[in-house]
Amino acid sequence: MSLNIDNPSVRVVRIVELATPIGDLLSHRDRLACVKVSQEWNLAFIPALYSSMDDSKGAWPRILKSHDDPETNNGKDRAWILNLFKKHGYHIRHLSVQWRVIVDAVYLGQTCTQLRSLTTNNFAISYTTKEMLEYEHIQEEGELTYEERMEPAATGDLLSLDFVGDVFRPMAVGWRTLEQQERDWYTSQYFWMLIRENPGLTSLELGWNMRELFDMSPEYVYTALAALPQLTFLDIRLDSVELDRVLESCPRLQTYRSYRTSGFRCFVGHEWPSLQTLELDMLVDTQELLHLLKSLTGLLHLRLRGFRSESEQCTNVGELLGSRKSGLKSLCLPSMSRYWDEWLGKLVLPWLPDLIEYSAPELDPNVTISLARHCKGFQAFLQETVQASTHYSYRRDPIPNVFRYLMEACFDLRVLDGVHHKIDVEDLESHEWVCSDLEKLRCQFVGISRLAVSEEAILETPEGENMNEELKERRRLGREQQQTVYDRLSTFTRLRVLDFGEDT
Repeated sequence: MSLNIDNPSVRVVRIVELATPIGDLLSHRDRLACVKVSQEWNLAFIPALYSSMDDSKGAWPRILKSHDDPETNNGKDRAWILNLFKKHGYHIRHLSVQWRVIVDAVYLGQTCTQLRSLTTNNFAISYTTKEMLEYEHIQEEGELTYEERMEPAATGDLLSLDFVGDVFRPMAVGWRTLEQQERDWYTSQYFWMLIRENPGLTSLELGWNMRELFDMSPEYVYTALAALPQLTFLDIRLDSVELDRVLESCPRLQTYRSYRTSGFRCFVGHEWPSLQTLELDMLVDTQELLHLLKSLTGLLHLRLRGFRSESEQCTNVGELLGSRKSGLKSLCLPSMSRYWDEWLGKLVLPWLPDLIEYSAPELDPNVTISLARHCKGFQAFLQETVQASTHYSYRRDPIPNVFRYLMEACFDLRVLDGVHHKIDVEDLESHEWVCSDLEKLRCQFVGISRLAVSEEAILETPEGENMNEELKERRRLGREQQQTVYDRLSTFTRLRVLDFGEDT
């Protein structure tokens, strides 16, 4: 089909300033269709097509699973992949990778130097069909003993003087062939050299899966991060990385996520105002929390797993935090135990007046009263649970009616997402709620008088209707209580989510 060059839809793509934003709004499938229309459209939309690259989506998994098998890859082998990145790598701005061959090709192509974000996914599941057969053969034949599998993997030459020394620490052999061990040695180096060649990175995510290749020296990690002056987002799951060293290396960092870290004690006397979000999947002691609040002066969002059981409850909170209160907006403690609720409520929350969101396995009266008293703009409680179910196997048993303190004091309350929490109808009748703009409510209303099915059946008979006054009174009371609940809920004119959970 030929195109009329005078057609406005054809002429518009000749204007790069217009074609680029159009391409940004299209889906990947639509971009792929556009590049096949004509040569002009191909030139116009190729940059958008390759601006984001994720080797776990589209046709990539199918291509990569067979790229090392000449009988099934239809010519899309390692050389084909390398040529693709040589040709189009300079368009890529956002790269998400979990295949070793892609890491190799992106670096060796020498054109992928304009990355803004780089994410590694699970290398442990990214094997070709041929490699999986080799893996199964090694396991079935038992060619490697346990001791041999625990030996350090094979290494090779160093590709850069930057790697001299104990930069890469080989992981155990595992079930990898010698060829795979040597490949991982070079892929690790390609990956870090790729980072070095992209100083414009603003986002970097390095998950646990990097340890499928080789473990890294923390000192080299700090050096590599220091070469990324525009980095604002970092998710790194490597061992022994210290938070204060990361912040020294990345002065503009705004978001930091890590599995574990250290270096809190070095915070004393230092301030890092740029960090806004900190997520650490680890337990800390109470003094470490206070050091974080004092030194991270721009912190808005904090997520910690909880507190160490052996940690002492630090009581000199005011002395450690000084006169300046924290501007923290959200606090998430998914493994918070009841032991710490009183300490958190009475000693810490008064120093968080701007807090608007709190997440924990349950709400305690000490915490709830403190939120209502000290956090005037509080908006949301989110219950952190392994399961959202209220089945007894998963159910927690928070103290009843703790929501009341928030509902009668927090005018800005928007979310109460705690399906294990209970509101007793009798308590409901004796307290007024001020949170008329509530949008999400997940809790259980309890204490409602109900009849069993057999009792309802009795009242259905003429004899029961006329003689059983006790059952009739319980039914009347239950209907009144239910109407009380409905009347109270009707005041929430913006309510979008309502979940009663398991009514007990």
